[in-house]
Amino acid sequence: DKEVMISPLAQVQHSKLIPPVYIGEGVVIEHSVIGPYVSVGRHTHIMGSRIKNSIIQAHTAIQEGNIDNSMIGSHVHIQGKSTEINVGDYNIVM
Repeated sequence: DKEVMISPLAQVQHSKLIPPVYIGEGVVIEHSVIGPYVSVGRHTHIMGSRIKNSIIQAHTAIQEGNIDNSMIGSHVHIQGKSTEINVGDYNIVM
């Protein structure tokens, strides 16, 4: 059963969610396409990106990324990448 689980404290603006997706508390998504099969951890900010088949942990920022089949840790900053990526906590990828 496909579904969208989104925290009432998340903000999704001018974006498309393709189920199944989970969007955590305090997440901000702007001008992006998220899903299918994406989990976004709390207080993450995604802008101008396309993300599918991926897990993104908390307090991460992704700008202008095209992310697929990826695992991204907490406190990560990704800007302008089109990739499959597995990156741990506290990293910057540009």
